[in-house]
Amino acid sequence: MEWIEASLTDDLNIDLITLKSGYSKWHMQRMFKEITVQTLAACTRKRRLMLSAMALRLTCMPLIDIAVRFGFDNQQPAELYPRV
Repeated sequence: MEWIEASLTDDLNIDLITLKSGYSKWHMQRMFKEITVQTLAACTRKRRLMLSAMALRLTCMPLIDIAVRFGFDNQQPAELYPRV
């Protein structure tokens, strides 16, 4: 979790996380959900949204810069949530 938290502004993905952990994708995701009660993707998305909100509130950074910094494709609010 510490490494994930420190890497939230990087190009973080399941392949990189599982490579760092040494576990298979399936096992890593199963263990993560068992311990945190949320999926790995949901956890990283939630943390990125929280850090983005803090940056919006506490800095003068333009919205597009914040979106890019935290790995969102653009600054449109609808794009911050997964498509169903």
